[in-house]
Amino acid sequence: MLGVLLWVGTGLAAVGGFVPLLSERSPAHRVYLTLLLAAMAVANSPAVVTAMLRETGARGPFSRTALAVTVVKDLSLVVLVSGLLAAWGGSRAGGSAAWNVAWHLSGSLLVGAGFAVVLGLATLKTRIRLDLVVLVSGFAIALAGRLLSIAPLLAGITAGFALANLAPRRTERLFRSIDNLLPATYALFFAVAGARIGLSGLSQVLPVAAGIAALRLAGIWTGLRAGCAWAGVHGHTRTWLWTSMVPQAGVSIALASEARAVLGGEPWADALLAVLLTVVALHELVGPPLLRLGLLRSGEVRR
Repeated sequence: MLGVLLWVGTGLAAVGGFVPLLSERSPAHRVYLTLLLAAMAVANSPAVVTAMLRETGARGPFSRTALAVTVVKDLSLVVLVSGLLAAWGGSRAGGSAAWNVAWHLSGSLLVGAGFAVVLGLATLKTRIRLDLVVLVSGFAIALAGRLLSIAPLLAGITAGFALANLAPRRTERLFRSIDNLLPATYALFFAVAGARIGLSGLSQVLPVAAGIAALRLAGIWTGLRAGCAWAGVHGHTRTWLWTSMVPQAGVSIALASEARAVLGGEPWADALLAVLLTVVALHELVGPPLLRLGLLRSGEVRR
């Protein structure tokens, strides 16, 4: 996380005067956007890592470390980005930014814990059509996000984390139902995200997105080399772990969409979303093949 934040943040600060998204803003807004873009660049995709491990049947220290680091890093990132967005919302509303951040984070955790209890009980009591319970719960979490000014993404992660760790056997059926809903959900999610990017706008943001992608890769590589050295990680894991951090997908797009919703009143919100989604698209193209290469070179692929 620190490697990507430093590389992307420093790079954007150095060339900010030449990037329209940053150069046309006030100094305070420029600093905020630089922090937000650097934080968004930290995101990767635990879903892609999980899918690749399932596809290849990879087992071993590299596979375990890759999945653990991507999950923990994205959990930390959701808290960081939620805090940044809450700080912006608090300053725009004229209230206390610190109080807004505190409620945004703690409220999200409380709501997520509440939904974990509800979903746990529903899993025990419902024998059929558990997918409908999941669907209604998803809409309820989204509605709670609007009414209570919390982060639906963080609430959902909290609910899933609580259920998977506190009652893994009892909620296994629930997560199977979620898996069955994912293809249709992803199709709608990516279609809506892609519909917000025009070809004319894409040509304008592509150089900026490519620069952020290059800085992100440098941050991933250097950050992981330093982290592995400090943690005493050696062998294939230390050499190829960086490949598991390249892919971006659902979490990245969800955070970008949440940022667009919070910053929607600003004239540059659409440009910010276009940059973020273009960065995700670039990493979605190169990320999975690089991860597969890392798994192959680590010798843990079994299929």
